[in-house]
Amino acid sequence: MDTSIWNEYDKITILGISLFGIVYKGRRKKDNKIVSIKEYKRYQDRAIETYEKDVKYMEELKSDYTIKKIDVKQTNDYSYIIREYCYGSLEEFIKSHNDGMKPFEIQKILNQLIEPFKKLNEKNLIHKDIKPSNILFSFKGLNDFKAKLSGIYFCSKLGEEDNGMKGMKYITPQI
Repeated sequence: MDTSIWNEYDKITILGISLFGIVYKGRRKKDNKIVSIKEYKRYQDRAIETYEKDVKYMEELKSDYTIKKIDVKQTNDYSYIIREYCYGSLEEFIKSHNDGMKPFEIQKILNQLIEPFKKLNEKNLIHKDIKPSNILFSFKGLNDFKAKLSGIYFCSKLGEEDNGMKGMKYITPQI
């Protein structure tokens, strides 16, 4: 097991804490690239399962509009996914616009999310945690943002018993 993750990366701040671990804003030491480091506790069965699903679906659903996986690392106690860093969420964007969002902003966000939802549909997957905090933004410039779907580990195959939607009839929309 690789034990050198904190030899390669610096922790800058905590971005979030979940049942299974912590998400850090970090910096790769060799080139100062800002990244997100998602840490999973290896001694919790659900954390291991969540980590494995996250890695699997990040690969399967890879697009310009999903969070990019940079690397994975493991130690005796933790598994890590190093991901591209995004500078804000739709939730924060909405809160910062007291006068509401402009129609072109809404249209741009929705147009950019079509691709990941098409991929979900093609793979017969359902994303079970769609919310403004799971739509993140990367920026090239102030008016040049890219919406990216996050929370991929909450995906399940339609019809799976553990998909949290027992008893519901599924109608898969054609996009």
